[in-house]
Amino acid sequence: MAKNTVCLWFDKDAETAARFYTSTVPDSAMGAVHRAPSDYPSGKQGDVLTVEFTVAGIPCLGLNGGPVFKHNEAFSFQVATDDQAETDRLWNAIVGNGGNESACGWCKDQWGLSWQITPRALIAAITDPDPAAAKRAFKTCSVTSRAERLDLLKRIVEQYKKRSKDLALAVSQEMGAPLPFALDSQVGVGALHLEKMIEVLKTYQFEQAKGKSLVVREPIGVVGLITPWNWPLNQITCKVGPALAAGCTMVLKPSEIAPLDAIIFAEILHEAGVPKGVFNLVNGDGPTVGQSLAQHPDVDMMSFTGSTRAGILVAKSGADTVKRIHQEPVSYTHLTLPTIYSV
Repeated sequence: MAKNTVCLWFDKDAETAARFYTSTVPDSAMGAVHRAPSDYPSGKQGDVLTVEFTVAGIPCLGLNGGPVFKHNEAFSFQVATDDQAETDRLWNAIVGNGGNESACGWCKDQWGLSWQITPRALIAAITDPDPAAAKRAFKTCSVTSRAERLDLLKRIVEQYKKRSKDLALAVSQEMGAPLPFALDSQVGVGALHLEKMIEVLKTYQFEQAKGKSLVVREPIGVVGLITPWNWPLNQITCKVGPALAAGCTMVLKPSEIAPLDAIIFAEILHEAGVPKGVFNLVNGDGPTVGQSLAQHPDVDMMSFTGSTRAGILVAKSGADTVKRIHQEPVSYTHLTLPTIYSV
């Protein structure tokens, strides 16, 4: 057995599951099947106890432990695929054999184990910010009227409320908030921020006379947004809403600890009809994706909420291009508790 092995708990189908995985996923193989040498309280002689196997080169041990524990999204296999044909083959094999589709492009097999069947091209795309797309879109977005921006924000609120339970489930699963709290407070505060932005935009004065001068407030350009894990939708809506209201385009990098709600939020904006390139989502950690975003010459402003350590790096990274930096450095600890509620 390998020094480090993934142990997967099954009720009684460890061998069946292992044979399915190894016959479906490339670079996988069956190993030893260990059986009970004699009868025992929950089984009999010859019953399968554990199964050794590899999935995509990862050493695994299937354990028949009974119905005590269930799989959930806290653990998943991510399989990188080279083309659409391979993606479709693996997805259809898992979903078509008693599995089901899950949120955000995930699926579950018949034993409840989560899978991410991810094209390599997609992985490259989400780890390579493209502020140039936002810069191109800014030329159009910056000249939209107040009425057009209000209409867009209203459509976003409508779609946001339709997906509220999806958002709450994602927030609960990725950062541990109980579902009622995730729905009422975490998701609810996001809706309130967007609605407040609509209210403000209706009467906001973009032009103001100062003596013989006229002060004109114009959209700054492409805004890089970095948000934390602990109140993800609060921070996302606090940054995205004003940027849209002002006529800016943006690139959002959510916390790598809590990316799922941001993916659903991106789907909401797409469903609401946000023009291509106006809102862009990239995933990844701060030292790579976040720093790249802060350094990029096409990004005109950074809005950051997170740790003081990361905030210092964002400020330093943006200094060479003399971009505006808006900081909210905070300190927190990450504690995840079991979810005991349902929506």
